[in-house]
Amino acid sequence: MDAAPPEPRADGAPVLAVVVARGAAPELEAVLAGLAAQDHRRLEVAVVAVPAGDDDPGGTGPGGDAPPSIVDRVSAVVPGSLVVPAPPGTGHGAAVATALAAHPSVPAGFLLLLPGGVVLVDTAVRRLVERAVEANAAVVGPKVVGPDGSLVEMGWRLDRLCSPVPVVADPEPDQGQHDADLVPLAVAGSAWMVRTDLFAELGGLDPEVDDLDG
Repeated sequence: MDAAPPEPRADGAPVLAVVVARGAAPELEAVLAGLAAQDHRRLEVAVVAVPAGDDDPGGTGPGGDAPPSIVDRVSAVVPGSLVVPAPPGTGHGAAVATALAAHPSVPAGFLLLLPGGVVLVDTAVRRLVERAVEANAAVVGPKVVGPDGSLVEMGWRLDRLCSPVPVVADPEPDQGQHDADLVPLAVAGSAWMVRTDLFAELGGLDPEVDDLDG
């Protein structure tokens, strides 16, 4: 009898986090510090620098290189990470495509997409990977908590008329009251993780897409 294939190991799954830094990106250090603190052992970071406009002082440097200020800021928090320049006004879909095209070897595991200023707690990546492996899920996302500790996002369901309904309609104290609902039909676009193989099979994100809900 042939041996069954080994179960995928969540702790060994590589993850590439793609961070989109727009304009001055005042939240960049906090976002990167959250990634640097992760306890998932196989995590790489790629940052796409998108100037706010042609006259943005943080625009592309000589030869179209990434803005020196962004490069220095990334190196200070996550040394050795890839920093890729993009033209002003680049949307999220195109920014992710730019990062993947510039990466020498996209890992065959998961992509963590961070288009906004979400700061992940230090166990977030590991838990997302564990959940994806456990449930054989294509896309997973964290619950999003506001600066005051209130729960603001946990994805969406559809009502009987197929209209999107947020799991959390309004910010509320997080007491784990929605944690049992682990299978929403859509996750928050501010931070989400997708299997690399599925992402590639679907052809990536529409380059015209900017404001995302995963």
